[in-house]
Amino acid sequence: LPPGRYQAKLTVPGRAAYTLFEIERNPWITDVSVADLQAQYEFSRAIWNKVNEANETVIRIRRAKSQLAARLEASDDERLAAAAATLEANASEVEANIYQVRNRSGQDPLNFPIKVNNRLANLMSMVEQGDGRPGNNMPEIFDILVDELRGYTNRLEEVWGTDLAAVNAELERLGLDPIDPACESDEVCPIS
Repeated sequence: LPPGRYQAKLTVPGRAAYTLFEIERNPWITDVSVADLQAQYEFSRAIWNKVNEANETVIRIRRAKSQLAARLEASDDERLAAAAATLEANASEVEANIYQVRNRSGQDPLNFPIKVNNRLANLMSMVEQGDGRPGNNMPEIFDILVDELRGYTNRLEEVWGTDLAAVNAELERLGLDPIDPACESDEVCPIS
């Protein structure tokens, strides 16, 4: 956090305690202003939001695939299987563009290229090193990565709109529960 006044909250069942505290800038660092530290913090938070978006997108894909596997266990219908294969292939392609799905050991990052979520996290790490305003074309790199991620999330919305809709239509025809990528369960989620 940049220098400033903050409030901390500690919560235990039935109780909450608050305290105010202040973070002061390091007086030994004279060539960095509070505005520089604030800019560094805000840029890091913007990157964190995109890392979180990328990771949440992968989680939704995995939830949908897990629910899909559970539905396929409940039915051997050929039309459902065909629609499911299309959904799984297209969603997996998006997942593999956002996250390196082939990493299994510490050696694998050397063998398989990092994907957009890891590049964003690496950029955030670089921004948070030291004290000062982001530099070295970091905002331009961030914009490139944001555009790349947007392309993948837009593609996923197309997959949800066509392939997931097709699977859910088959599930409805068979009297099975629909797939909801926002649902944390492989089973049934409440209809909202």
